[in-house]
Amino acid sequence: MSMSITQRRTSQKFYRTTEELAKAEESKVQGSIPNWLSGSFLRTGPGYFDFPDGFTVNHWLDGYAVISKFHVSGQSVKFEKKFFQSEAYKRAKKANRPCICEYGTRAFSDPSRNWMSRLYNTIIPEFTDNPNISVYNVGQNVFVSGETCYFYDLNVSNMTPGHKWDTNRVFGIHSASPHPLTDRNGYTYNIGSSYAPSLKYCFVKIPPTDHTKDPKEVLKKGKVLCTIPSRWNRNVMSYNHSFGLTENYIVFIEQPYVVSLNKILSSVLTKGQSFKDWVEWNPECKNRFYVIDKSNGKVVSNAEFMSEEAFFFVHMINCHEDNGQVVVTLSRYDSPEVLETQDLSILRQGGTDGDETRACGHQYVVPIDVNVSNVKEGANLVKVPNSNATAYKKGSQIILTPDVLTGKGLEFPAINKKFLGRKHRYYYASGLTSLAEYRNAAVKIDTVEKKAICWRDNANQVVGEPVFVPNPDLDYEDAESEDDGVLICPVTDYRDGVPDLIVFIDPKTMKELGRAEFKTQIPPSIHGIFVPS
Repeated sequence: MSMSITQRRTSQKFYRTTEELAKAEESKVQGSIPNWLSGSFLRTGPGYFDFPDGFTVNHWLDGYAVISKFHVSGQSVKFEKKFFQSEAYKRAKKANRPCICEYGTRAFSDPSRNWMSRLYNTIIPEFTDNPNISVYNVGQNVFVSGETCYFYDLNVSNMTPGHKWDTNRVFGIHSASPHPLTDRNGYTYNIGSSYAPSLKYCFVKIPPTDHTKDPKEVLKKGKVLCTIPSRWNRNVMSYNHSFGLTENYIVFIEQPYVVSLNKILSSVLTKGQSFKDWVEWNPECKNRFYVIDKSNGKVVSNAEFMSEEAFFFVHMINCHEDNGQVVVTLSRYDSPEVLETQDLSILRQGGTDGDETRACGHQYVVPIDVNVSNVKEGANLVKVPNSNATAYKKGSQIILTPDVLTGKGLEFPAINKKFLGRKHRYYYASGLTSLAEYRNAAVKIDTVEKKAICWRDNANQVVGEPVFVPNPDLDYEDAESEDDGVLICPVTDYRDGVPDLIVFIDPKTMKELGRAEFKTQIPPSIHGIFVPS
């Protein structure tokens, strides 16, 4: 298909290298937002792609992190943004090339390193500390991270790096997800991977830490609760971006998009490789679901729960328990082909036209309450009311099919975090550049009625990840209050000379409460949080 004018506009502004703000830009809110909404809306994402000598990284996910902060106070918002001073960014700036491989761009020689360091890095692959994926809380601390072993604590006031942490030293694991989750009791969980002496998935548990703001004190209390071996015996293991929690369980899906340790090691001999050269898509393997007891780290069923069809996912939306079974809501792709569409040269030429590679909302039910030996072959084991998901025995496995909640075109899902691990009805997502019904919209999904309500302003904008800010005056014990709060979304306009904005939306009605417009570009980001004052 030919490239549309709108797509060309997207490529020119949306995917360019952004700039830092030397001085905060302040904007008055047009409309009115609740008095209780006070704090900092923080975001991270790729922002630096192009070097002065003309070199450009290959993939959108290769961009070096830019931190954006919108400080909300009264009826005004101050906007700041800075490039995060990671080691990967500083070395790349000096060399005018990445010196550590990113997702789609290989590492080049680092002229600032001595010959011994350069020799060492040709033997042992170096992993980036570029935190362009996620911002999250652990206790009172704010951290930023990518998808390797490195993460930083962030000084929110001036948006500068604190200490650089390594999961190898902190938890004894080789990488960790950028989406740790904290339950209602204050325990924080995360999933990571360990490559030696064998390939296994590691689940970390950190006890409540609200009494201290010292990140070292917070992190040193974290312990590996349990491990699960990779089901493959050929040195591959699942890529893990997120996982789920219920009141009693951890939910983990081992997907057939796998990282190959052999490919990582062979990259020593085969120069010019990046992370995407180390992964494989093996759809014949399907997806395996694990449910783990949070109290003791044991897998709760000896049944092998497998998807009927292979799928790729990045974001698990939420999980909860219902009638003794576990309900898993996620954004599902047919394959990881979507990652190929994020090649920067493709995006800057207008991107892809179709929605066939995009995600949709699916809900699976894992019947952990059944005894496989007593189950009749083919019978539907799902006991969750009004669910179209199925689970049936086939040989020694329980095969799962999903309840389809939405059409294709939604990503960056969010919920009211007060309902994390609990039965929820709603989630929110971005339509991004979808060409279908969700295009240019912030979307509320009703998982019961399977209906969507959209907020959109005009056809020249891309709405980023929504963040739900709970009302601090509510305890949210009543399910009726689930959508009582404020939804904040960053909005980037395609058109030159037209301001970008953040919009404040009433989640109940998806009507706009107010907006703050800025002359400076709001860079497209990946994830963010709201930190109350």
